[in-house]
Amino acid sequence: MLVATPGGAGERTATVTGYVLATLYMMAPIWGIIDTWPVFSRGQIALDKIRQLGVSLAPPNGPAPAPARTEQAVGWQRIELDGATFMYPRDVDGRAFVLGPLDMTLLRGELVFVVGGNGSGKSTFVKLLTGLYPPDLGAIRLEG
Repeated sequence: MLVATPGGAGERTATVTGYVLATLYMMAPIWGIIDTWPVFSRGQIALDKIRQLGVSLAPPNGPAPAPARTEQAVGWQRIELDGATFMYPRDVDGRAFVLGPLDMTLLRGELVFVVGGNGSGKSTFVKLLTGLYPPDLGAIRLEG
């Protein structure tokens, strides 16, 4: 467009250049729509197959079935970390990341923010707190 049109069509070069630039800026969003179309198409096909199976996410008509267990689960009230320490295995340089010792009490309903930079131990702390990592030293106590 930019090379052939200005000489033969009698249009001003600035006008043709404007059209070319507008077309170039529109290409990325247009290709984005074209690229995502198959994803939406596959989703529509999946929904059609679910409808053919007769499966519904809506609740069945009538009263909800009674739960299998009638007793209420008792929630925790206090978690204590008493000198809890976790150490990763040493790397090739002989260094090891150590989290702790941690001494703290978490009460039910408290809002606690765990903040820190990359590699500061936030994920390790949560894994230690939830029992995914056992403490190497110290203890984690639930309800004492």
